[in-house]
Parts: sequence; C-alpha cells; structure tokens
Amino acid sequence: MSAYAVGQNLPSFFPPGYELCRASFTPQFLDLIYWLPSYQTDNMHTWEHAHLQYGVYEANHIPFLLFHFPAKGWRFDISLNAYAMHEDLFDSWLQSQQNTMQLLLSDCYSNVLLEVRTIEVDPYITNYIRKKLKEQKRHYPNAIDVQKRIEQIMDSTPTEEMMKKITMHKAI
Repeated sequence: MSAYAVGQNLPSFFPPGYELCRASFTPQFLDLIYWLPSYQTDNMHTWEHAHLQYGVYEANHIPFLLFHFPAKGWRFDISLNAYAMHEDLFDSWLQSQQNTMQLLLSDCYSNVLLEVRTIEVDPYITNYIRKKLKEQKRHYPNAIDVQKRIEQIMDSTPTEEMMKKITMHKAI
C-alpha cells in the first residue's frame, strides 16, 4: 500500500484550482484522489469521519464509483478506464482479491494532502468492477474511445440519477 502522509505534496497533472477526482489502480485495489477547491476544515472533517456510502453504476462497459456523504449531501463519482492501468499490471490486478481503497483529499491549489481515509470495499463490488473493466478492454480498442464514451454518459446521466439506479453500501 502506498504510504501517504497528511501535509505531503501530491503530484498533479492538472492546472491548479479545479475540483476534480481521479482514481489510480493499485495492487490493493484503488487510490482515489479528490482535489477540493478550498481548504475548509468542515470538508476535511467530513472526509475523514462522516458516514460514507459508495456504490457502482455501469453503463456501456464503464463502471462509475459513486460516493455520498448523506449528512452533507456531498455526492461525487469517478469513472474507471482500464487503459489508465499499466498493461503489465492489468492481468494480476484482475486476479487479485484485494479490496482496499485509499481516499485522499487534496487542496487543489497547493496539492497538499489534507486527509486520508481507508475503506474496505465489499468484495462483490470489487469483483464486479474487475469484470466490467475486463469487458471494457474487449469492447473498446483504446483509452480515447473509453474517454469519449465516459463523457457521453456523464453528459446524459448526472451522479444523482446514477445513484437512484443502484444500491449504495456503507463504507467500513
């Protein structure tokens, strides 16, 4: 598992100042990084301590991880693109039974890591995601085609609509 420390600078490949969320495939399952546009104590506390629900929505061989902090009404999603994973790691990642996800909250202006939360994802969900990503690679020839489809899905289906169509699970 990657070792992260609150206060460290995270690398970013995006211009500063934008709220966004990205996933990184790891041997343990996934790391999710959420860049927040403001350094607010309330958001940091919510990220680390508040009740969190998660689920997975799938459309056209593309899984979207959905997250919801019910007490705050804070919802967000992250699409998964199998081509974002290094080719040498893909087969072993598909066969893995690991289910640990690190949720990293970073300031989008400075890239300073604000909070880290680790959850164990339901094994049914991790297996489902792996299955869908394997199908995704068979269905789409490259990352660009996957990204185009992700954008079409996101334009037509807001996060709230995705959440209405799935079962959310309590993060542990």
